[in-house]
Order: sequence, then structure tokens, then C-alpha cells
Amino acid sequence: MHALIYRVTRRRIFGFDLRALYGIVLEMRSFSARIRFLRERKLYRYGTFLGPTWERLSNQRIRRCTRTIARMKDMQWLVSMYPGATLVDRHLFLEGWNKGEQFHAQFLDNHCCRSECKAECTWGSKQQALETSEGQQ
Repeated sequence: MHALIYRVTRRRIFGFDLRALYGIVLEMRSFSARIRFLRERKLYRYGTFLGPTWERLSNQRIRRCTRTIARMKDMQWLVSMYPGATLVDRHLFLEGWNKGEQFHAQFLDNHCCRSECKAECTWGSKQQALETSEGQQ
């Protein structure tokens, strides 16, 4: 359906590209769904939850949560790259972040047989884990 509409809107009428109009119509169509999402999740009241401030280590010491810090840095990147990002956009970004984190954890469980590799692998060294697991196969 979209391909047909795109072909029809490829034309210009009075110098106006109809693809731009089609893009605006698509954005307007999602407007009510975004408002409903915003209200259902009460993002307007609470914002997006980035995670706990503190985490407890295995030796019972407490430190700032590295996962939350990583999420905050990624959220700052999102806002710097896309200043018009809405609360819904930010929430969806964090849901994608969570899915990436789950994939990373599953990848380590399924493709890495060395426990020390799992301990060494942090948020910033995903490529190192990939190279290590490929080298063992």
C-alpha cells in the first residue's frame, strides 16, 4: 500500500513535492497513538526511568550503578543528536537499549565458553567478546 502511495506522490504539484506531504500525513496519523502511549505510561508525570543510582558489589561495597551511567550517557547522546526527541522517543530508545542488553547477555551465554571472558566483558568491550568467541570456534 505504501509503495503505491509513494509512487503516486513522487510527482510535484505546483512545485511542491507530495512525498513531503505524505510524510507529514504519516506523522499526524501517529500523533494520537503517541499521546495515548504517553498517557498510559504516565511519562508526562514520571519521565523515563534510567535505573537505580547505586549497585551492590559482590564484596558488599556500594558504588554508582554502571548500567545506569551507561544509559544516562546514551540518553545524553540521543538528546544531543536529536534535540526534538520526545518522551515517547526516549522511552522507545531505552526499550531498544534493554533489548540490546538482553541480546548481549544471550550472546555471551551461547557463544562464549570461558567464564573469564564473561567477567572481562563490559558495556564497552562487546567487540572484544565477539573476537574472543570467534577465536575459540
